Amino acid sequence: MSKIVIIGNSLAGFSCCEALLKNAQDNEITVIAQEKVPAYKAHLLTEYLKDEIKEKDVFFCDKDFYIKNKIKFLKEAKVVRIDPKKHLAVLKDNTKINYDYLVIASGQKVDIPDIPGKTKDGVFAFYNFEEIKEIRGRALIANTVCLWGEPAIALKLGEIFLNKGREVKIISKPKPEVLPVSEKLEWIDDLELSEIIGEGAELKAIKLSNGKAIGVDLFLFVGNLIAASEFLKDTDLKTEEGYILVNDAFQANFEDIFACGSVARKQGMAEAKSWEAVINEGQLVANKILEGRKLACQQTS
Repeated sequence: MSKIVIIGNSLAGFSCCEALLKNAQDNEITVIAQEKVPAYKAHLLTEYLKDEIKEKDVFFCDKDFYIKNKIKFLKEAKVVRIDPKKHLAVLKDNTKINYDYLVIASGQKVDIPDIPGKTKDGVFAFYNFEEIKEIRGRALIANTVCLWGEPAIALKLGEIFLNKGREVKIISKPKPEVLPVSEKLEWIDDLELSEIIGEGAELKAIKLSNGKAIGVDLFLFVGNLIAASEFLKDTDLKTEEGYILVNDAFQANFEDIFACGSVARKQGMAEAKSWEAVINEGQLVANKILEGRKLACQQTS
């Protein structure tokens, strides 16, 4: 029996997990996820925000999937360090998890600038299911929504809120040549965001670089994605701009550590990956682990 630890419950991580279950039943699999929900289809989150699909349609599996398949599902858990020499993943609460094989599928996250007030209630990063579920709820009572980040993404999300009848402020540049014709949309490309203002913990307004304050009820950081790999900072794993460098087998520079999905890249290849490519990466990693395990068994027999 091999202990296989998967960091991240992303598409790549879930694909790897499914392939392991399909091809071998005697592994001890642990999935470490920062969220408390089962694996979900991140590409459908925008449709979920639009109310075009139901919540249940976002998920790959039901909440009993992990128990039924004897997977140790550590939800709301954060890896803060790995020790490749000791084969350990260390959680925020100092729990230490041993592994024979480690799969890093932690994906990406929004790079939030160091702006005063960024932790106020009502401020979100548009990326994961739980935050977007809360955004949906707040959007029902919000009058003004502000988005900060990449222009194309900000515009796409801004149109959703406009269609819900909300006032929308977008702080981004460059300003797109074509914008929706709406008195409720204001695009700010000549000023910077300097502060997020609240009453106590609750969001109330934003302040721009010219000192002007604008009342807002909901604020979203969008786009500007970076690798979710901060737990690797004190290791010898080779990275490029935070992304884990892998070979054609999606193996890192330690033979028992693999990386797949948006957190992994080959040297100098920074292009976005398709849905199908990420699924294939997870399956390939599972197959390589099983091949390695079979070879190790042959050598010891």
